[in-house]
Amino acid sequence: MRKDDNKFSRPLFSHSGEFLSDYLPLRLGRSVNTISSYRNCLRLLRDYIEACTRRNFYRFPFAEATREFILGFLTWIESRGCCRATRNQRLACLKTYAKFVMDQDFEMAAWGASILSIPMATAKKPLVGWLREEVLESILRQPGSSVRGFRDRALMVVMYETGARVSEMVGLRLRDLNIFPSGSSVRLHGKGGKTREVPLGEKAVGLLGNHLRKSFPDVGGNVEDYVFSTVIHGKKCMMSIGNVERLVSRYASKARKSNPL
Repeated sequence: MRKDDNKFSRPLFSHSGEFLSDYLPLRLGRSVNTISSYRNCLRLLRDYIEACTRRNFYRFPFAEATREFILGFLTWIESRGCCRATRNQRLACLKTYAKFVMDQDFEMAAWGASILSIPMATAKKPLVGWLREEVLESILRQPGSSVRGFRDRALMVVMYETGARVSEMVGLRLRDLNIFPSGSSVRLHGKGGKTREVPLGEKAVGLLGNHLRKSFPDVGGNVEDYVFSTVIHGKKCMMSIGNVERLVSRYASKARKSNPL
């Protein structure tokens, strides 16, 4: 990436207007709250650029927005007190912006790839504080190889890895998934309209992929479809919280019988 290259000498934020006003709401179908979160991320990056370079952010070029610079930005926001989940949410925003820039201009592929290669910070949360790893593995062995079995196993692993509430899992839609070779995440919609981006580990991504191939064999489904659904009178519907609680309880009971600990 040469600094004298016309493409890379353009301002980093030159695509931000179209990104926020067109790409996110119209092409990706992101909610108002999610777009607000992305806008806040770009504002934080603006503050970091001005604090580090003592220059106006609108003159800061792609050539200087290197992988190392973005890593410095992530370290900076963590030093200001943000948790790893928030750090990952900011990174997910920047990766989406990088992907948009790449889509707009193929010559920016090298720059975009360098941003997409930045790993998410992983911090697993236990399903419940006292649940031992071997117990969890025993529960995850209980679902069979049916479409429902693939669904249930993926649901439990994603819920375990993200620390999501049951209400967040049943409300998850296909548009909330960001699956990339360089790092995957899921967008969770919590109470009060709050949205957060949480990274997914390899195991969750693999099981989620198996579930999606089984449940959405035709072109992956509509982006508004629920990731985890149930069938009522031949129609896919959102699962209830009770559905999830019952299936977890059922698999836990089967695990106790097959492998008492």
